Amino acid sequence: MTEQTQPMGTDLASRLVDWYHEEQTFLMEIDHSMVAVLNVEEGPVFEYLDAVLEPGLLMRTASGWCVPDWAVLEEVRKAQAVLRNRVSSEVEQAADILRAQAPASTPEPGPPVEDEKKDLPGKPSRKRPRNAVAWPLCDASRIDAELKGMDSRDKRRPVLDRWKQRPERWLPRATRKHVKQVNALEQAFPNFSEVIHYVRRHLMEQVFCEEPVHVPPMLLLGPPGVGKTAFGQKLAEVLGARLLFQSLAELTAGFAITGMTQGWANGAPGLIARALLDLPDGQPLILLFDELDKARQDTTHPTDSVLLGLLDPVTSQSFRDEFLELPLDIAPVSFLFTANRTRGIRPELLSRMQVIEVPPPTASQMPAIVRSVDAAIRAKKPRLAEHLAPLEPSLIDRLACQPPRDLMRCLEDAYATAVEEALDSRDPKRIIRLDQRHLGRHPGDTPSNGNPTDDSHDPADGPLLVLPKEPERVH
Repeated sequence: MTEQTQPMGTDLASRLVDWYHEEQTFLMEIDHSMVAVLNVEEGPVFEYLDAVLEPGLLMRTASGWCVPDWAVLEEVRKAQAVLRNRVSSEVEQAADILRAQAPASTPEPGPPVEDEKKDLPGKPSRKRPRNAVAWPLCDASRIDAELKGMDSRDKRRPVLDRWKQRPERWLPRATRKHVKQVNALEQAFPNFSEVIHYVRRHLMEQVFCEEPVHVPPMLLLGPPGVGKTAFGQKLAEVLGARLLFQSLAELTAGFAITGMTQGWANGAPGLIARALLDLPDGQPLILLFDELDKARQDTTHPTDSVLLGLLDPVTSQSFRDEFLELPLDIAPVSFLFTANRTRGIRPELLSRMQVIEVPPPTASQMPAIVRSVDAAIRAKKPRLAEHLAPLEPSLIDRLACQPPRDLMRCLEDAYATAVEEALDSRDPKRIIRLDQRHLGRHPGDTPSNGNPTDDSHDPADGPLLVLPKEPERVH
């Protein structure tokens, strides 16, 4: 490492911070372990990092130079401190100039006058960024009309009052960064390449047309355990969207989605209206409906009939929640569905979405999935990761025989066994290295009470990658 002879200037600090926040990380195999890295182009940032980092941390690849994310965190913090100091200095200088120019008799300033327009009903509390598109969810005048003459005991009043405060949202426009982030998903989800290419094509069109981020209706079709739910979670994460998960097998009737009129004792808004009411500005919404092939059709209010209206481009612009009795524009909402088979799904429903079959990972894809799962476990438990040695290639090959749905559980249990062994040896800070004895049951063995080809649903659906947070479940 070469010592810096000059302190970091504000121009370099700004470049470094902008690069770090704009450049998307991706996974790269280093010493048999998957590490998050960032691309860095030759220029001032590259020259600075080359001067201050340990030799070998800047790596040359076929696509250019890259550097591990962890290696640059300290330098980014230094850059942020430089920028904060600059802002503080400029504020102090401006205050000194104003004090020097002000006459001696100038009275002390009073409390700031609030902008009256800021708190007008229906006005968003935050100024909309340039790179954003307005989303008029509902008509504020229609809400006023509903509230006029409404009895104070009406159950709808508190809900409508909340809608009146925020009848409009704003959505971020699709950018090339979104496209890049979706492309990177193929490293962790290699068997979802067709899905990723489909989403990417539509994102690129949205970038060209300067439209907000939106995923067309899709049905991810495949056997249990291929990672359908985990992919939906990760897709929402990289698009900056809020994901709401709902199993259609658990819904007894369609009014759970559309709401139940207040004429019923348990009348309440449906899950879509509740999700939109709490949705922050600048965050798209993705609804992930699981087990479409198990949606109830044998009730007075069948679930699948409700879904037809949600996916229609015209009717979705005036979706009506039965409790609110208020039309909502849900056209910008993205809908993802999962199913094990198409049998039992209405043909007119299938015609309104893109059906993409997701195959199980091939034998050649499984080692990459093992590494991505291992990297996710380490990212979730950084204190543990400090003591974990990289997985040996022979162990990765053995784990690659494991069904994807069991892989996460198997690795977590193996690490727990290895940690227990380290504690028993009274050397808890040693480097922990997994070997065959920590795996317990032989990878790939079939449980005595199970059938690996069984087509029944598994709620876990085999996450291929652990996420920082579980998706919100709407009941």
